Amino acid sequence: MQKNRNRLRVMGYSAMMAAVLCVLSPITIPLGTVPITLSVFALFLVASLSPVKVALTATAVYLAIGAVGLPVFSSFTGGAYAFVSPSGGFLWGYLPAVLIVSLAAGKSRGRLFLVLVGMLGGLLVLYAFGLIGFCVLTDAGLGEALSAVVLPFLLPDGVKIALVLAVYPLLHSRIFSLR
Repeated sequence: MQKNRNRLRVMGYSAMMAAVLCVLSPITIPLGTVPITLSVFALFLVASLSPVKVALTATAVYLAIGAVGLPVFSSFTGGAYAFVSPSGGFLWGYLPAVLIVSLAAGKSRGRLFLVLVGMLGGLLVLYAFGLIGFCVLTDAGLGEALSAVVLPFLLPDGVKIALVLAVYPLLHSRIFSLR
């Protein structure tokens, strides 16, 4: 009985975290030539607040929902094409990035430094997947890819990480206690 209740609890928590991803990730803030999305914020928030199993399940559900065409990716887009677009490499990097962040947050015992290290590692993974995808699909060189898909996002992604770190202690200690 306890096992079934725990399984239902994990499923419900995963669904709630997938909903958070679906609601926040499509939001785009048009700043200059490169719009800023809330995808990294949403991913890292979910990953830092959830056990690994929940974080990975929620992210996989989110990616599947987007792959079948629901507009949950940045700028309210969706469909399998997103995975083979010039920015599709980032989508491929979501699961490994979430894994890194969730593992670090799970071992942090509330220490923000370890959560930060996990987010920086997750961001490096996202950038690596994004760079590789961009280079493969556009035949761009590394310098061109860096200036197109990494450099414009360093500061905004740093702000997103700072925002997650700001709300993490409040949300983790008061709302989410599945760890």
